[in-house]
Amino acid sequence: MPSQNQPDIEIYVKTKDGQIIKNWLERFFNQTIDLVKNGDLQSSNIQYNSQIIPVNIMLNAQGGYSSLWFDSEHTDWLNDLECAKAFVNDTKIEARCIKSSWAEDEVEDPDCWLQIEKDSISEINWK
Repeated sequence: MPSQNQPDIEIYVKTKDGQIIKNWLERFFNQTIDLVKNGDLQSSNIQYNSQIIPVNIMLNAQGGYSSLWFDSEHTDWLNDLECAKAFVNDTKIEARCIKSSWAEDEVEDPDCWLQIEKDSISEINWK
């Protein structure tokens, strides 16, 4: 059975600098991205592999971390962890994502997160 991407991807990155996130998006998707700013929320639509991928950045969403949310299943990543690893590998900035995969019947601790750093992945309790 082939792997199926999550319906959306969301990671939290340890920066309040929207330019760092924008630069990474532009490198990864190999295109200029125009963000529409509304306070701490920045959003855009990225054209990728013949799909439109809505992306939202909420600066300083929680404790110095900014949320990066792709509202689409049409990314290269199967899950949040793959996206977080890609971000960390390129920027060397810590990222976090929910440990559980997206599934309606899955019951896991909603406070159990993965902390992704350059050389490690660890489970943390993050509220």
